[in-house]
Amino acid sequence: MAEPAHVYLVVPTGAVHPMTGGGQRTRILFDVLRTIHPVTVVLLGVPEDTDAGIFFPGAARVVGLPVRSFDIYATGRIGKVLKIVRRVCLPRADMAAEPDLKARLDGMTRKGGRSIVVFRYYLTFARSGLTDESDADRRVIVDVDDRDDRKMAIQLRSRLGAGAGSLAARALTSRVRSLMTKRLRAAGHVWVAKEEDLFAASDLNQSVVPNVPFASEQAKAIGPAGEGKSVMFIGGAGHMPNRQGVLWFLKNCWPRVHAAVPDAIFKIVGFGDWAEVASRYGDTPGVRIVGTVDNLPDAYSDARVVVCPIREGAGSQIKVIEGCAYARPVVATTLSGSGFGREIAAAIEPVDEADAFAEKCISYLRDAAAATSKGNMLQNMQRRYYSRASVTTRIAEDLAGGLSVVPAKGPNRHRSDSPSSV
Repeated sequence: MAEPAHVYLVVPTGAVHPMTGGGQRTRILFDVLRTIHPVTVVLLGVPEDTDAGIFFPGAARVVGLPVRSFDIYATGRIGKVLKIVRRVCLPRADMAAEPDLKARLDGMTRKGGRSIVVFRYYLTFARSGLTDESDADRRVIVDVDDRDDRKMAIQLRSRLGAGAGSLAARALTSRVRSLMTKRLRAAGHVWVAKEEDLFAASDLNQSVVPNVPFASEQAKAIGPAGEGKSVMFIGGAGHMPNRQGVLWFLKNCWPRVHAAVPDAIFKIVGFGDWAEVASRYGDTPGVRIVGTVDNLPDAYSDARVVVCPIREGAGSQIKVIEGCAYARPVVATTLSGSGFGREIAAAIEPVDEADAFAEKCISYLRDAAAATSKGNMLQNMQRRYYSRASVTTRIAEDLAGGLSVVPAKGPNRHRSDSPSSV
C-alpha cells in the first residue's frame, strides 16, 4: 500500500487504561501505527473535549465521540444486565450499525487520499457500519482481540452450569459466530489474540497478533524471584473472571498455602474494589490489598510467585506473560496458560485442581533457588517468543504486506506460525 495520507485508531473508552491488558494492547497498536504515519485516535464513549490524549503521546489528534453504547461509566447494574440479555438474545440488533456513529466516522475518515482505519474489538467495527468496500482508498482493519462468541459461551456455562450452560452456548453462540464471520468479511484484515481464535473461514483475511507484556527495561533491574516474599495476583476487580478467580484462590488454595508458610503474604494488585471481594472471606490472614500502583516493577520486586487462577473467560491472560517478563514463576490454570504457545505452557505446567495449585505456590515459597531458576527461564522464553519487538514486527508485516492492495479480497491469509518462528 502506498504511504497513507491518514491513519485512524478507533477505540472504546474501556480500552485505554494502562493497567489493563486491553489498554496495553491498544497502546502497542498505537505505537506501531504511528511509525507509519501520525495517528488520529477516536475514543468512543467520552466527551469531545476528552483529556485522554496523555495515553497516546505523539498522536496527531485525539477525538472523543460521546456514544452512549460505549460509555462504560454511564451503565449502571441494571443497564449491564440488559446489555448481556440483548447480546445473548438479540445478537443481530446488538451488532447493528449505529447510524449517527457511522455518519460521524465515515465523514471523519474520508479526507482524501489513502487511509487506514483500525478498530479495537469486533463490536466497535460492527456498530460503526464502515466496511472495506465502502471506499476504495480506505482500508479497514479489525482487532478482534478476544472473540465475542467464545466469551459468551464461557459466561453461559459459568452462569447456568455445565448442562444448561452448554446447551445454551451451542444454541446461541453458533448464531453469534455466524454473524461475526459474515460481518468480518467486509473488513480488509482481522487480527485475533491467539491461534485458537482464528475463524474457520477460508475467505477471511486474518492473522494472529498475540498479547505481549507492557514491561519496560525496568523489568531487568528488579531482583530475582528468590528475593521476593509474597504471592501476587495482578488484575482489575471490575473484570468478573478476575474476581471469581481470586475468590476461588482465597477459598480453596490460600488457607493451605498460609498454613504451610505462615509468614507468606497474598498481595492483590490492581484497580477496583478488591477489599470488598476479599471481605467475603472475613479477616483472611495474610491477605494484603495493594490496589492500583504507579510503578509495576516495585510491585513485582516483592513477589516470589505470580498466580493466575482464572477459570473462565476468553483470549489470553496478559498477566501470565507479564509475570514471565518480570522473571517470576507463574502458577496458572489451564485456561490462564493458554494462548502463549506450547513452549511457555509446558514450562508453566498449568494446574486446575486446588490442592495442586496451592502446592506449587508452597514449593516456590520454600525454595528460593527454584523460584529464581524458573523465573529466569520464563523471562528468557518471553523475550524470545513474546517480546514487544516480535509483535511489532507482525503488525508491521501485515500492514506492509497483505494490506498492500485496496480493497484486498482473496484467499485467506491467516498466519498461524508458532511463536518459535517469530
